[in-house]
Amino acid sequence: MGHRHNHQTEAISDKGLFWAIVLNVILTVVEVIAGIFSGSLSLIGDAVHNGSDVAALLIALIARRWARRQPDLNRTFGYRRAAIVGAMINVTTLIIIGIFLLYESVMRFIDPIGIDGWIMIIVAGIALIVDLGTVLLMRLIGNDLNIRAALAHNLADALASIGVIIAGIAILVWNIAWFDPVLTAVIAIYILVQSTGMLKSSVAILMDSCPKDCDPEEIADALKGLEGVIGVHHMHIRSLDENYIVLDVHVVVEQVDANALEGIKSVAKTLLHDRYGIEHTTIEFEFLIVDKSMPSLIVTEGH
Repeated sequence: MGHRHNHQTEAISDKGLFWAIVLNVILTVVEVIAGIFSGSLSLIGDAVHNGSDVAALLIALIARRWARRQPDLNRTFGYRRAAIVGAMINVTTLIIIGIFLLYESVMRFIDPIGIDGWIMIIVAGIALIVDLGTVLLMRLIGNDLNIRAALAHNLADALASIGVIIAGIAILVWNIAWFDPVLTAVIAIYILVQSTGMLKSSVAILMDSCPKDCDPEEIADALKGLEGVIGVHHMHIRSLDENYIVLDVHVVVEQVDANALEGIKSVAKTLLHDRYGIEHTTIEFEFLIVDKSMPSLIVTEGH
């Protein structure tokens, strides 16, 4: 019996993601407009970070839909890396915006302007409600990696909204105008740190780097420990996305019949999947043959 997907559940999840995106797009636009009219740079910074949440949600939606597409002749591994390309665009834009916000926060110290604290508090309060609502919605949708990433974005944005509310109160009660550019700088630094980490991860995947959780030497030793395996070489490990690992390897065995080879292959693939989370493995066998006329000579056949 083949594996069946619950398409009705997937459709409901996609609709939930879609409405979460719509809500956060509206919120981002409202925060930008309110930030301009109130003069609050931290409100604009919160809007930028909320915009990154929209991108994260959109990437999650695209990834869920594209992951269901079957591989074709041009994309034999499917469309998994589309989300990584989207993430690269997203984080590059965020880094540029983060640098701009940091620059603007410094300029506000040099040349401060009047800020409307009430607009900050009201809009940030609305933003906090939307952020918490989105978090609850994400928890109902599922618990895969894309959803968890989007969830982390929205939790962080909820904290940023709380910070903007505190800044608005500080301006109204104590007239502490410098609190706004300070909070903006904190948000900008957070965006830069978060974006730099995601950029490194995206580049590592696109460069076919070995996943950080995989130890090539440990994996090679595990394969060498299997019955009938003499050696391992030409091993390549890479990720197609954040959680789909691919491995190619040459396995050296004594010359045996086809049934024994299939047994070794099956055991090796099960080991790699269960212990190291490797989803796709390609094994090429090489044989060791002892030349009877020259018992000391070992000849390797195969590529």
